[in-house]
Amino acid sequence: MALLSLAVVDWPSPAALAARARLAGSLSVSGGSWHPRVLQERETALAGPPNTGVEGPVTVHARFNRPTTVGDLLVAAVIDGVQTSGTAQPKILLPHWTLGRDVIGGNTADGGTGRYATGGLQSAIYFYPDNPGGLLSLPVVDVPRGTASDVTVVLAEFSGVPRKVSVDVTGGSTSGPTVRTDSTESAVYTDESTTGRPDLVLAAFANGGNAPNGERFTYSRGWHLIGQNTAAGDIDEPVLFDYRLQQQPGVAGETMRYVGGYPIDNCASIVALD
Repeated sequence: MALLSLAVVDWPSPAALAARARLAGSLSVSGGSWHPRVLQERETALAGPPNTGVEGPVTVHARFNRPTTVGDLLVAAVIDGVQTSGTAQPKILLPHWTLGRDVIGGNTADGGTGRYATGGLQSAIYFYPDNPGGLLSLPVVDVPRGTASDVTVVLAEFSGVPRKVSVDVTGGSTSGPTVRTDSTESAVYTDESTTGRPDLVLAAFANGGNAPNGERFTYSRGWHLIGQNTAAGDIDEPVLFDYRLQQQPGVAGETMRYVGGYPIDNCASIVALD
């Protein structure tokens, strides 16, 4: 079984390392009584052999860099891509967290008539408002027996957000096969207009395909990076997780573009909190 080659790669992204080198205030975005600031973020990748994923059963745990602070907002992007047609998606755990949006999609075999019914990609956003503090390591995903999957998890902690936030609106998107080129883009929008003044909007993108040399992500003006994993070497699932503070009601949307690798399909989720 592929379990013999399993390695959980748990590291701060290059973006996170660069962010820590800057003043913390550079990550702060203000709006009304909201002053969201990313205090910490960390990616955890379930890494298997290139292009094969890791076979279950296995539970993926993710960690923060340091214990969380009481009252802060915690957010998570959970991205996975199953490797075997017809197998079940990994089960997301995250006890005590609230689901914002979970999107399963991407490429389907034979124009959607094949056994690849789930599409293979999953992009889910979870959040934990007013956390009790002291959280460091937590179970995130169970990969079931018979499933081979790439899993990437991004955890982040925000300060400057009201303690009582909930889902305002959400949205999701998915694409089928894309032309085998070294660039592509994926867009996602909320299903309805936001109502908050402001809303904290989170977007998470899963990118199927090959990325032997890693991918270079760009994102829309006014959006701010939470975390990314370019998945160099095809060992896990490429992911981009970012946010913006939307001051006025309206449909919220984000477009991710990346260069490098050979994208096959995309799947994205977006959640607006108020």
